[in-house]
Parts: sequence; structure tokens; C-alpha cells
Amino acid sequence: MSQQINILLLKLKPYLVALSIVATASAIRVLLFADLGRGTAYITYYPSVVIAAFFGGLEAGLLATVISALLCFYWIQQGYMSHAESMAMGVFVFSCLLMSSLAEALKRAERRANRATAVQSALLAELKESSHKLSMTQFAMERAGIGIHWVAIDSGQFIYVNEVAAKMIDYSVEEMLKLTVADISTFSAEDFQQSAIALRQQGRMQIEATLKAKGGRLIPAELILYDLKDQDRDEIFVSFVSDISERKKVELALRQAKEDAEAANRAKSEFLANMSHEIRTPLNAITGMAHVLLRSSVTPIQADQLVKITTAGQHLLELINAILDLSKIEAGKFAIEETDVRVGSITANVVSILNERALHKNLALKIDNGPLPEHLIGDPARLQQALLNYATNAIKFTEAGTITLRAELVEDAATASCCASK
Repeated sequence: MSQQINILLLKLKPYLVALSIVATASAIRVLLFADLGRGTAYITYYPSVVIAAFFGGLEAGLLATVISALLCFYWIQQGYMSHAESMAMGVFVFSCLLMSSLAEALKRAERRANRATAVQSALLAELKESSHKLSMTQFAMERAGIGIHWVAIDSGQFIYVNEVAAKMIDYSVEEMLKLTVADISTFSAEDFQQSAIALRQQGRMQIEATLKAKGGRLIPAELILYDLKDQDRDEIFVSFVSDISERKKVELALRQAKEDAEAANRAKSEFLANMSHEIRTPLNAITGMAHVLLRSSVTPIQADQLVKITTAGQHLLELINAILDLSKIEAGKFAIEETDVRVGSITANVVSILNERALHKNLALKIDNGPLPEHLIGDPARLQQALLNYATNAIKFTEAGTITLRAELVEDAATASCCASK
């Protein structure tokens, strides 16, 4: 409620000012009427109109003019009103209107000036804040070792550089401002123009370049470029420059370490492959001789011993083949064969290899092959190796019972699956 009253009083202020000032002038006129003549009413009310217009604006001036004109006419009508007095009344009204308009113009000019001063103060404060932020940003960049270049995009001439950018290549700021991009980098004029065209199209670029120090030292650097288009000046680009010498050293060390590791890995793979071949050759001779002896007339005890030699040799041969496969995988030369696969033969071979081990643990090792397609394509050696591993683990972790090698058709898309289960 009080806020509404304040708003109403604020709206009525010009009229209240005009009424109070005119009332004061009328009181003075009444007190001094005996001493003032008929034509002196204007002297009393003219200042009231000026004061009302000055303090209340145009509306207060107009209201004071109308009331003052009526009161002047009343005072003059006390006797008679001559032609001169009528002219004076017209002049009084006109001059009052003029003064009211001038007072309003002055108030508007004062308000505009106040607004302009406020805007100027705000802009000045914003400018100071921006300048402070720019100084802090420049301070942070210099402490972080980031160089700044402003470069004319047409000529490559440096317009501004900071201390970090100058010290990075052993120049002073004054010396760098006399140089171009071609003077301190491996960029040729043609390379610079091509980069300038690309920067105009993209607006931002991140590149690596080699800078030439004052003494001829080459410095790898990373540059982040921004294209700035300003109608009031030539087109420029701003670049933020970082010395990446340490990063390049680390990258070189990592690359060298990677190459050394790959070389060591290749050497290991070659060693494994060579050793596997060297071991497999005499082992094949041993197992071959064992097979030859089994065909001769030997005693049952000797036959059992020869079977064990053959089984152990076969197992060792499979281990060597696995090592050889590992070396092929590491060398990127491992390949899966695609040939005819007979699942029954694979399961039978696995059972013949592991049957003695299963019997040793009092386990039964059986085969359960369902109806399978006749023509299957795959790598028989790899399938037998995988199934042999599964079956070996089954024997290892089974205490009693039966282990069944079961092969069954899973999909009609010519995919057969072999699995080992208890």
C-alpha cells in the first residue's frame, strides 16, 4: 500500500510543485497588492512559472502558466484591461510557455547527460575489468611458458609478441617485431600462404612447426592459430606457441623403446622357432625308432615301455608345436588351415592319446558322436589340439566316473562343435 502511495505521489509531484509555487506567489501578491500596480501581476507570477518548470518539468510549467494567466487576468480585471495589457498578457503566456519548454529541454539534457555519464562509468569499469583480466591472462601465459604472436596474415609480419615468445628463440621483443614468420621458422613463403588460406577457411588450426632460434638452433613447437577478422584493421591471426622439445624427446624415447621391444620380441620368436625345430628333429627320430621297435619281436614289458616312450614323445612334440605356434602368432605369421575335417578321427586320436592316463586314474574315456555332415572344412590339427587340452583338463580335475567326448551338430550352417564333458 505504501509503495502505491509513493508511486502516486511521484506522478503528482509536478502538479503539486506548480500549485504550491503559484499559491506562494499569490500570497505575496495579496500582501503587496496595495503597493503594486495593476500591471505588476506578471512580476509576481513569472518567477513562479520559471521555478515550477525548473523543478517539476514541462507539465508543472504548463500548469503554473495556465493558473498564473488566470490569476493575472483576475488581478487586472480589478479595473479595466487595456489593449497594452492584453498584449502584455499574450507576451506573458508565450514567454511562460517558452521558459517551460526550455526548462524541460534542460532537464532532458541533464537526464541524458546523467545516463551518458552512467554508461561511460560502466564502460570504464568494464574496460578496467577487461584490462585486468587481460593482464592476468598474459601473466598466467607467461608463467606457463606460452608464447603469443600477432601476425599480419597477408605479409607474415609480426605485429605483437610477448616476452615468452621472444625468449623462446633468443630474440628481444623489439627484434621480433622487425621479422616475419619466414625469418624464424622453416616455413617458406609458399607454405605460409597455403597455411593462411587453410586458416581463413577453418578459423582455427593446430599444427606443429620447427622454429629457428637466433643462433640457428631448431626448436620444435606446437602452434594453435586463430583467424581474427577486423574491419578497422588488416586481417591478422593470433598464435599461441608452446615449446615441445621435452615432449619430442619423450616421444622419441618411447618410439625407440617400442622398436627395441619389437626387436627383442622378434628375436625371441626367432629363437623359439629355431629351438622348436632343433628339438623336434631328434624327437621325431626317437618316436620313429620306438614305433619301429614296437613292430619287432619284443616282450610285453618292453612293448609297454616303448608305448610310454611314444606317448611321452608325442606329448612333448605337441608342446613344441604349441611353442612354435606361439612364436608364429607373435611374429604375425600364424595361419588357420582350411581342409577336410573328420570329427570321428579327431575324437578317436584324442582318446588313444589320453586313454592310458584316464585308466591310470580309474576313469572311463568314451566317445559319443552324433550324426554329422560328411563334408566339413577346418583345421584338423588345431581342433585336435584344442580338444586334447579340454580332455586333459577333464582328466586332471575328475576324481571318478566317465569322461565323454561328444560331437554334435549345433547349426545347419555347416558348423560342428566338439566338446568334452564328464
